[in-house]
Amino acid sequence: MPDVLSHFDAGPRNLTIAEVATANFESNGKAELKLVATFMEPCAKKLVLNLARAEAISDIAGDENTDTWPGTRVTLCKGSTRFQGQRVPCMAIKEPDDAGVGI
Repeated sequence: MPDVLSHFDAGPRNLTIAEVATANFESNGKAELKLVATFMEPCAKKLVLNLARAEAISDIAGDENTDTWPGTRVTLCKGSTRFQGQRVPCMAIKEPDDAGVGI
């Protein structure tokens, strides 16, 4: 899927979720179904939601049901995670602060 966000795109920047859908991605030679968030802001790319990102949005939205997430404001920022025993950069999600950061 082209035009998806990666840690290279990390802001911080505030975005508003427009839609959460599923999409197939190839991983190790097999298709894997993943959640993908689309944002209302016109220049924002889509974001693949791993478990940590989905849980963060669920906490911010106050609901695990992805159908209720549209309209939820989130802040995308730089984070880190462990991958194959190494600490690597990633895209993290947190609740927006009051000041707001544009895209």
